[in-house]
Amino acid sequence: MNNTNELTTFISRYQNFFKTKFQIIIRREKKNYELLEQFLDLFGPDKLPNLSLQDFCFAKGDRDTMCYWIDNTLNDLGDIHINGQCGFQKFGIQNIDGKYVFKRKNQKYCKYGENEIDVYKTINKEMQKVISAAKEHDIDKIDESILPQVFKAKLTYLYNKDEWMPIYVNTDVDILLKVFGLEFSNNDTLTTKRNKLYEFYLEVKKTIPCITTWEFMHFIYKPDGYREYLRGAKPVNSEIETNATQNKTIKSAAVIQQMDDADDLVIDDEELTKFIGTYTKNGTKDRKTTALTKKHNYPKKINHQKSQQKNERKGLIGEKLIVIDENNKLASLSLNLTADHNSLEDDTLGYDITSFDETGKKIYIEVKTTTTNRLDGFHLSSKEVEKAIEYEDNYRLYRVYALDVKNKTYKVEIFNGKELFEKFKLIETNYITELY
Repeated sequence: MNNTNELTTFISRYQNFFKTKFQIIIRREKKNYELLEQFLDLFGPDKLPNLSLQDFCFAKGDRDTMCYWIDNTLNDLGDIHINGQCGFQKFGIQNIDGKYVFKRKNQKYCKYGENEIDVYKTINKEMQKVISAAKEHDIDKIDESILPQVFKAKLTYLYNKDEWMPIYVNTDVDILLKVFGLEFSNNDTLTTKRNKLYEFYLEVKKTIPCITTWEFMHFIYKPDGYREYLRGAKPVNSEIETNATQNKTIKSAAVIQQMDDADDLVIDDEELTKFIGTYTKNGTKDRKTTALTKKHNYPKKINHQKSQQKNERKGLIGEKLIVIDENNKLASLSLNLTADHNSLEDDTLGYDITSFDETGKKIYIEVKTTTTNRLDGFHLSSKEVEKAIEYEDNYRLYRVYALDVKNKTYKVEIFNGKELFEKFKLIETNYITELY
């Protein structure tokens, strides 16, 4: 392999990245692998021969099928939503009013069969062929399958994660091969090129034995990794950065470590739900800020615990309001989907709510709530900034402001990941100290 410089650069950049983010990486990887184990328990190779169409292809809102797991639940093991396409239709099969039908309008799916039953039989047979070939690392057999390239690619990783890379987009693979100085031709299939990437990973593993294929992919798509090449922000043929090069990526504030013994805020959920149900949204898009009035401030003792409880309650009200808004939106769009209030179960995710946009594509929502009539001046954790950068177009920050408890009204302004950094400046306000 004649790419020693690129290999050395990758190893150096990865080690610097892992050193500062290892706790987050390991925790996230563990959660992903636990989900993968659940998936394999449900849809392992031994289960596929008897897998029904109902267990394979999902209707809108159905989260227990194989396709929903591959497209959504296991999205962090590699995204296959190319150009925003969602998985409500698989290989021309759709669920309409509880009945599965085969839409023949798209001719590319006719190669699988004449009706939904025949199509699914073909798909099932092809999946078993790809999974078997993935375990044997048989590139030719994988390429022989008539399944779509991206779908095949994700199957190979899910059923043999140690020998296949969770990178599925052909253009991304091409760019990475160029950046890493790996030769390939236009005649090479996606499977062949992904294998070349795997061979590069094996070279990295000689220096970093503990690195996994998922950690390799996770780093690739991070701003500290090679995202600038994949997004076109940096030409592929430009010189790769060395450690001495200044990193111009936005840096987030240091993580504020929460006290383990902090009192949990006790909230009567039923009372809060009734309280929220009377709220009215006054409007959106009000970008004017209210000037601060000068007044004399005299020193006073602050009850930090009480202040924290008030902020947590205010934040929870804002989150529940947005969950209601999102579910109303999804209902108005006739999407049989619901928003999930994720932060009730885990407030370390970097977002509060998962929902869906108008096309059915998953979005990640962070809610920031204030009683003032101003949009500026809110705190973001490093994890929240990380998610905004990672998900970008699929990320939303809902700024709930002018929350009026007495009159039960509020306003909302929405920013995606890109707009967040265009309209707000990040200021480091916290630091972690270490002894020399």
